[in-house]
Amino acid sequence: MATPSLWFQVGVGDDGTIIYNGPTSRFHAGSLDEGPEIFQGGETSPQVNTLMSQYTLMDSVWMPLISTKQYLGGTSVPTETGLALLDTYWTWLHPLHNCVYRPALIMDLALGGPNCSKFLLMCIFGLVARHLPEQHPGFNGVGKGEIYISEAKQLLLEEMAASKPSIPTIQGLLILGGRQCAMGKSSEGWLYTGMALRMMTDIGLHLDTTKLAQLERWTPSETEMRKRLYNSAYIWDKTLSLALGRPPSLIRRPYEAHEILDKFDDERPWAPILAFQIPEVYLPCPSMNTSTFCAFCRIHEITADMMLLFSNLPIPERFSTQINDLDKRLEGWYNDLPQSLKITEPVNLSQSPPPHIVSINLLYHALRILLRRPYLSSSDSQQRDQHMNDCITYSVQINAIHGLYARTFPDRLMTYQVSYCIFIAASIEVQELQTAPTSERRDAAAKRLTAAVKVLQDEAAHTPGVGRSLDTIRRLLRADQHKSLRKDSANEHSISSTPTRRTQPARMLANAGNVPPVSPRPADLALVREVADPYPMFASTNLFGDFDDVGSAWTDTGAGFHPEVISWSGTDNLQRPSNMSSFSDQAWGGF
Repeated sequence: MATPSLWFQVGVGDDGTIIYNGPTSRFHAGSLDEGPEIFQGGETSPQVNTLMSQYTLMDSVWMPLISTKQYLGGTSVPTETGLALLDTYWTWLHPLHNCVYRPALIMDLALGGPNCSKFLLMCIFGLVARHLPEQHPGFNGVGKGEIYISEAKQLLLEEMAASKPSIPTIQGLLILGGRQCAMGKSSEGWLYTGMALRMMTDIGLHLDTTKLAQLERWTPSETEMRKRLYNSAYIWDKTLSLALGRPPSLIRRPYEAHEILDKFDDERPWAPILAFQIPEVYLPCPSMNTSTFCAFCRIHEITADMMLLFSNLPIPERFSTQINDLDKRLEGWYNDLPQSLKITEPVNLSQSPPPHIVSINLLYHALRILLRRPYLSSSDSQQRDQHMNDCITYSVQINAIHGLYARTFPDRLMTYQVSYCIFIAASIEVQELQTAPTSERRDAAAKRLTAAVKVLQDEAAHTPGVGRSLDTIRRLLRADQHKSLRKDSANEHSISSTPTRRTQPARMLANAGNVPPVSPRPADLALVREVADPYPMFASTNLFGDFDDVGSAWTDTGAGFHPEVISWSGTDNLQRPSNMSSFSDQAWGGF
């Protein structure tokens, strides 16, 4: 019997075009035979040379040609404004996911080719707008980009009417999904992302692009663009999986670093633009864009396995082994990371590396925290304390790396993933604040938590989705305050009618719950310090206390901004590792 191969899922339609339907499909007339006429391995040097030549054309031909036009890419956006928005995108946002292949988009933006569309441009502009400086006169009327997003949604209706999805449509949907999640519209962002992934399958992006390239007669640029788009979707899928605490959708491994042939942008200089708060003495540095992109792909292979483990019922005997294996893989990934991408001693650096390099370092430390969170409520005190100490170490490093970032770049340029990592670190500080054995450790935790809450509060002005994580942190603090208040109330009846010092912050924080759940007020931030000493105890069970908006059957994995995402259910206790408390009651619920 023949073994199914890639060509088992590829066929030729009635009109002679390539279709991507497997053998169960009503459209599948027969599989293609893999042969030398379909796929021939060969020398990549000519392809590499072709890709390298794109950058010369981009800088010397296509960009000057674009600049001569009144409006950008068939939109109503003046070219000067549009190019400024694109420059902001290439500098601050593009390197995180590399969703758009820059040389291909710029060429077709100049020539009117198929790799650029109005829908894609509107999605990019809508994403960029929320990071713009409000005082910049060139962006009057842009606001947070809602005008662009509204037009993008109208254009999407036209895109969906096409017989086949296009690459720019998929790119635009991924960008739109990310933007809406950052704006606090996570369900909308989740759906746009899902549409993009479906479209990718429809045009065969889930299959091996290298093997399909000759069959489809793709140019080196088109082949590179498809590989990068799959890897970009893979990264965003894992980013969203973490932020929402849901299983990943894309499981097939991303293309490895040696399969991404265009690494020429690594040496292109990176310098901050449209950031008036940044000192002019910032020294440009190599962007290391593609190297960071490939490193994100590798670390998110580990993320995928972690999220699959967290979203399925664990086998008690294997759970610890699986966690340890993932942790070793993370450590190995970091050891293999190029030195130019590591931030080991942030206090000794005079300026922050580019944000995408900061982001990958923060993600590494956040993932190592997440792998330890199941053990923070272990009945084995030695195991619990060891993992808590490790988590504090990673949290301190996150705080230090972000401190370097904040000293260099303004908060409005912080991305969804950076704020997510700060949130993960803050969740650890909440627990340290309540369980630390000494006042010195509690004071240090309070200081770091105060800084983290302040950062998240400032970021919520540009990324409203962050506000939900602030509410979660506040509820965790308030839940423990209610417990302490009830305990103190009992003590008052049995010992004295005079309120102790410990009840005052509890009452103040309880009263803070009467305000709408958006984000903590400045007065709330002071309470983080105030609760450091009076409330040393932080119970590991039922952290949310009396808050009915968090159900025990829908606990968070700790990997998301949202308290009510699916995880291990409280009804699954019979399946849990014996040395841990109920998964539904763990100290990582709702973080």
